[in-house]
Amino acid sequence: MALALIPCSAQTARAAADSARARHVIVISVDGLHESDLEAYIANHATSTLAKFVNEGASYSNAHTPFPSDSFPGLTAIMTGAHPRSAGVYYDDSWNRSLLPAGTTSCAGVAPGVEVTYFEQLDIDLNSIDAGSGVGDLSTFAAIRQNIYKMSQQARDAIDPKQLPVEPATCQPVYPHTYLRVNTIFEVAKAHGLHTAWSDKHVAYDLVNGPSGTGVDDLFAPEINSLVPTDTLDGLPTPYGAGDDWTKDNLYTQFYDSLKVQAVLNWAHGGDHDGTPNPAGAPAIYGMNFQTVSTAQKLNFS
Repeated sequence: MALALIPCSAQTARAAADSARARHVIVISVDGLHESDLEAYIANHATSTLAKFVNEGASYSNAHTPFPSDSFPGLTAIMTGAHPRSAGVYYDDSWNRSLLPAGTTSCAGVAPGVEVTYFEQLDIDLNSIDAGSGVGDLSTFAAIRQNIYKMSQQARDAIDPKQLPVEPATCQPVYPHTYLRVNTIFEVAKAHGLHTAWSDKHVAYDLVNGPSGTGVDDLFAPEINSLVPTDTLDGLPTPYGAGDDWTKDNLYTQFYDSLKVQAVLNWAHGGDHDGTPNPAGAPAIYGMNFQTVSTAQKLNFS
């Protein structure tokens, strides 16, 4: 599910009483939040913020995800408006008959055909929540809160190019944003001189930069499938220990999502994802993906 939140009343817009245009749009995607889930939640929480969004905004209850339904092609559809056939993105793990195997450096005579793995496989260090960015101590939950925001504003800085498929014509690695065949809403915004930002679960979401590679000014993407610390989470015991990632316990996922929420709040207050003031102010288009609902649905406890 995705919500586009704008700071103006839909009723005002419908009445055309105010011609002022929204200056900021926040896009929130929630993995696993089906239309039926949203309806049930609103029915039981009639005064909630989500209920207000639906009741005062526009609700597309008959919208459908691309098939197969998954995070990567789903977000691609939201950010481009394109069908997978047009976007060229069907899944985050697919076979491409034209590109060369990852790590190819001498392309002459190499037979095309490669598994394209645009998920945690691309990380410099897939066991680290900073994807191998080298931000410093990440051995405890407190250390993560302290240091994770030192990650680069460009997620692809933590991508290992040796894990990328190779374009035979240039013998160069194909980054996720290059793989995409159509532009993104971020690129449209940038073309009009607007500031943009996004937060997601893998550095492979460099994809949202679009073919230009410059659609998102600040792309914060801590690795969700990295290993969790061995200490306790805010003093609370957790069912799993070292060796498990942030999706194996819903408490872990909530903590993980909270890191991205803080980045969004920092953007909303006119900063970069680390809170450093940005002269451009709050982005015109920004937001994040939530994983907590998806984790809660998949686990037999939460």
